[in-house]
Amino acid sequence: REDIENYCKKNSLTPNNDSSNNNVKYKRNLIRKEILPQLCKINSDTINAINSLSEIAQNNQIIIEEYLKTLKNPYNTKNFMEYSKAVKLELLYDLFIKNNIDYDRYKITNALEFINENQNSKSGKKLSLKNDLWLFVNNKKIELVTVAPLSDLSVEIKDCGDYTFEKFIFSIKNTNKIPQTYPKDSDGIAYVDLSKYKSLTLRHRKNGDLIQPLGCKGTQKLKKYLNEKKIPQHEKDSLIFLASENEILWAPTIGISEKIKVVTSPTHVLKLINMEK
Repeated sequence: REDIENYCKKNSLTPNNDSSNNNVKYKRNLIRKEILPQLCKINSDTINAINSLSEIAQNNQIIIEEYLKTLKNPYNTKNFMEYSKAVKLELLYDLFIKNNIDYDRYKITNALEFINENQNSKSGKKLSLKNDLWLFVNNKKIELVTVAPLSDLSVEIKDCGDYTFEKFIFSIKNTNKIPQTYPKDSDGIAYVDLSKYKSLTLRHRKNGDLIQPLGCKGTQKLKKYLNEKKIPQHEKDSLIFLASENEILWAPTIGISEKIKVVTSPTHVLKLINMEK
């Protein structure tokens, strides 16, 4: 500033000076006009010391960011809990900044306390960060989630073939071959017997849905079934089901109904493929 003012005097220039620049009720002016001059009286090298401290802080931040990049799957709950408190706080700062979430020290420490309290939850808990965004924590992962409105999209399955459902491809094919090894529920593939069913629909869950879980004698509410499977609340409305009226026959990656299990040989093989993976 001093150099600019001297330049203006030397060249007979009259700069525009905003009157608010002299009002010390604004913190920036209070620091510039009163606090810094007092500090310079105590230590003439104050300005250089502050600039040096700023440069050190910037360098330290670069080191921290480089270190965070080396962490593998840091938002896995087990991994996260093994870090020091300082690293946990930095990871949360990083998560907030990258997702444009307003933050202060209270919000960050509150988020860390929430994680500590719910690190062993199987179904998971949510902490509201803003209107449409939550911090979700269970015993497996820590993530930011949004809750989309329940979609009423449904697709009738009339014949074998491929059907598009949102970002997924549902495939149904005839087969009577018994696989050497039946796929796991998590594979999103199922060998089933659909000989008793002609009307099938691919859709999201609805009130009144029932399922007879594999190995069970009776039916139960789909809501109870999903709770028993420890499906997080925010994921339930986005799940896709193969249904016959209000009866759920297949919950991809979760399980099949006892009513379509293979006794002698399958009639169909089902697949649900995520096109974004």
